[in-house]
Amino acid sequence: MTDAAYAHMFQLAEKLAIGLRNVIAKHAMPWCVTQVGARVEFQFSATQPINGTEAGNIFDGELERMMHLYLLNRGILITPFHNMMLVCPTTTVENISQLLHTFDQCVEDLTALIYKTDNKQILTIICGDKIRTSLEIRLLNRVSLFASA
Repeated sequence: MTDAAYAHMFQLAEKLAIGLRNVIAKHAMPWCVTQVGARVEFQFSATQPINGTEAGNIFDGELERMMHLYLLNRGILITPFHNMMLVCPTTTVENISQLLHTFDQCVEDLTALIYKTDNKQILTIICGDKIRTSLEIRLLNRVSLFASA
């Protein structure tokens, strides 16, 4: 690794973190973004956790899985065990732009999920045509919990 590689990674990570914060603010979601060097993560909490216990307490597996599936169905893969993204030396501005655009669409569809009454339509947007009954029930339950928060 070179100084130039690190400078590139940190610059794009900053762009990613700012972009995620802007999307979160645009949709008034009670989430935050943490950045450490080239590592960027969004979390389902208005404030950043300060330790592992706090991070565990804000973990929302169902919401995370919905978002990961949404992004994956659109060609974006982020760390599968939480919402972390690592910027590497080969990451491009276009990669960051594509991620931010798709993340914005995802959050927009999730906020529509809160306000729409046709949950079947929203589930189709998130999951495509392959909705299984058990998944549909879990997502409908999640919609109710998310809407009442």
